[in-house]
Amino acid sequence: MYNYGCCCRTAPVAPVAPMAPISGGVGVGIIAIAILILIALGVIF
Repeated sequence: MYNYGCCCRTAPVAPVAPMAPISGGVGVGIIAIAILILIALGVIF
């Protein structure tokens, strides 16, 4: 789950500019995970 948003963008640029790509990738990953959780809860309940 963690690599979904971060792996492509963060790995090459991490030593140069750690904050911007990490925050962007984690933000996208968290949004995707939240949407998946909401869908799962909707299916279960």
